[in-house]
Amino acid sequence: MRTLSMIAILGCMFALPLSSCSSKKSLNITSAEWQLTGVRSSGESQEFLTPSNNGRPVTLTVTAEGMTHGHSGCNNFSGKVEVKKQSLTFGNLVSTRMFCIDGMEIEDALLNVLRITDNYEVKKDSTLLLKQGPEIVASFVPLR
Repeated sequence: MRTLSMIAILGCMFALPLSSCSSKKSLNITSAEWQLTGVRSSGESQEFLTPSNNGRPVTLTVTAEGMTHGHSGCNNFSGKVEVKKQSLTFGNLVSTRMFCIDGMEIEDALLNVLRITDNYEVKKDSTLLLKQGPEIVASFVPLR
C-alpha cells in the first residue's frame, strides 16, 4: 500500500510540472515587445515592405498605462496610445530626428501606419496585426 501511495505522489509531482510547461501563454498587445515583420508602404504602390534583418530590429511596445514606444528603423519614437478591446488609436508621436541612409523607407511607412491604425488583432500564432478598418497595414511578432 505504501508503495502504491508513493508511486501516486511521485506521478503527481512529475505530471503537474509537465502539464503546466506545455500550456502556451496567450499574448495581448500590452504583454510583449513586438518586432515588425511587414508594413504597408506609404507610397502610391501600397506594397508591403519587409524590414532588413541587419542591425537593430524595428519594434513597437504598447503599455497598459496608455503609452507606446519603439524603434522605427532609424529613430526612436514614443507617445500616447488608446486601447479599448480591439480598438487602437495612436496619439501624436514624438521621434528623434537622425538621418540614416538605410531604414528610412520602413520608418516613414511605419510612422504613417501608426497614424492611420484604428484596430488590431493578436492571432493564435502570436502575430500582431495592425489594421485600418478590415485592411492589414502592419504585422509584428513578439521580440525574442
